Amino acid sequence: MKYFVLLLTIIVCLFPCSFTIASDNDKPIAVYQKYGDTWYEFRFDWRDSQCTPTDWQSVDELKAWLEYDNAPLILKADASGVVKFNGRCEDVAFQARDRAYEVGKRLDTEILTRQEAIKYQQYLSGDVYKLGVNDGHYLNKSVVGNEVWFVQSDTDKIWLAYLLD
Repeated sequence: MKYFVLLLTIIVCLFPCSFTIASDNDKPIAVYQKYGDTWYEFRFDWRDSQCTPTDWQSVDELKAWLEYDNAPLILKADASGVVKFNGRCEDVAFQARDRAYEVGKRLDTEILTRQEAIKYQQYLSGDVYKLGVNDGHYLNKSVVGNEVWFVQSDTDKIWLAYLLD
């Protein structure tokens, strides 16, 4: 373990990028993302030490993961070769949820009503006024302590939505 930390420290110092990947036999086990002056650890082997994903420890940890997670959307085709993704908000939200789960973090999905989407339009992508009366907008949400934060994962915008009791 001592040598692993030393090796990781050397890697971090050699590369000026804001994240570092630790691996074992070409299998990534953790990502270390710098946000501000703090390094955050996102482990791919989290299932070895816990049963379920956990909430974010801080808003900065969530922001660090969003900064690291500039992952492209994955287009999946069915057996006939038809691509199912059409740029819809629920596809973006579900993929972000799945990527957070890979590092042991909970990033749930939430659907906003048309009225809620209009209320939060400054944070959302797309024209919320084009939503029909019964339409909604999918996004992600995360819990940090007693706060619920909404996440527009295609733009990495986050905002405090609710305070829990």
